[in-house]
Amino acid sequence: MDASLISGKRGQKLKVRGVGIDAVLNTDLIQKAIDSCSKSGGGEVILPEGIIRIGTLLLKSGVILNIPKQTSLTGDTILSLFPAQSSKLIWYKGRENHHNRALIIAIGQTNIGITGQGIIDGQGSVVYKAWNEKRIEARWMNIWMQDCRNVQIENIRLLNSPSWMQLYQACQYLTIRNLKVSNFGSKNNDGLDLDGCKNVQILNCQIDSDDDALVLKSLSNIAMDSVQIRDCVLSSNCNALKVGTETEGGIRNITVKNIRIIAPQFKSTFYKRQVAISGIALTMVDGGELENVTIDNVTIEGVKIPFFIRQGTRNRRSEASLTNPANSRIRNVRFSNVSAEWTYDLACHVTAVDSGNIEDVVFENMTLNYSPVDSNSIGSRRGDIPYLPEAYPEATLFGKGLPEVILFASGVNGLKIHNVGLKEKRTRKSNLPAFYTLNCSRIEQE
Repeated sequence: MDASLISGKRGQKLKVRGVGIDAVLNTDLIQKAIDSCSKSGGGEVILPEGIIRIGTLLLKSGVILNIPKQTSLTGDTILSLFPAQSSKLIWYKGRENHHNRALIIAIGQTNIGITGQGIIDGQGSVVYKAWNEKRIEARWMNIWMQDCRNVQIENIRLLNSPSWMQLYQACQYLTIRNLKVSNFGSKNNDGLDLDGCKNVQILNCQIDSDDDALVLKSLSNIAMDSVQIRDCVLSSNCNALKVGTETEGGIRNITVKNIRIIAPQFKSTFYKRQVAISGIALTMVDGGELENVTIDNVTIEGVKIPFFIRQGTRNRRSEASLTNPANSRIRNVRFSNVSAEWTYDLACHVTAVDSGNIEDVVFENMTLNYSPVDSNSIGSRRGDIPYLPEAYPEATLFGKGLPEVILFASGVNGLKIHNVGLKEKRTRKSNLPAFYTLNCSRIEQE
């Protein structure tokens, strides 16, 4: 990547020399190169080839960190090398110090980037073992950026974070392109987390993770706005694409297009499965509004449930908003040209705890191919629905309490189902009903 794309002028190219390979710690040397480059107007800091061991690096304004193809920027495993940084955001109580350490950190910086075709490896399994055995008191991420503007992350491989792989908070004009992410070996191994960012593009990325693959959150009272996710392959042992669970500031104007969701590469050591709970999860339970979501041209397989939408009242709030009433809402959501294939166990569902707080949901031009687990278990259950208003919003939160149908909707004001085809993949048919609604209004089915 040309430094001019970040700094606005043709910046310098600074090659880092004197780097020790393998066991030698190189944090100070690389940090001095970053500081010098930033102070002199910005440019590109180019690392040499080899395994380069580091503690925390602070990326500064105007600097692109170039990690070449034969380079692995590898995190050490000693906690003191990853000092906690102060967050500018006010999170909810108990979370203030949860994600404040990383291999690469940028807070309040502009015109920055990470590029090259090399690797950032967090040695997550080693760190997790030490943390799980209480030999260290905290874990860290591979990348954490907060309150940054004009950010490009592209063409690198991200491996083995001790926690979430990468977290971008309150960043504006963020582009993440051509990343390959593999995050297994530790609990809470999300692949990519966005929190309260604006004007974001996630393009042509492959994200494979034990926990959620790609997540849109609002951990504080700052809204997420204008996010495009295109041409990506997502895999997870939890949720491939997820909105939530923290949603306080609201999330709006989200476009998802040309996405493949497939089974993860590895069976989870922690969850004991090699299948996602859900392909797409849209959840609003802590206040805020989710609105204007377009999901188009998506294929889904390797999941327990292709999709679900949930409005709830867990109402976990940041310290800045404890006095404000929480009222989660979801409106203007469109699924189109979606093909899903899964082994049926539970219904896809769209459920509002507060009736009418999910509005105007469209499912059109979809093909749902399913195989029942056991045809003898498929009936026409229509009992009381356990609404569980404060429950964690997981696709399986109802257990077997939902009607045995393909799609169940409750409390929705404005539901359109158009050209949604169902295909059962076996000779002996279970006669599974297609759709069942409860306390819904303005329903159109064609």
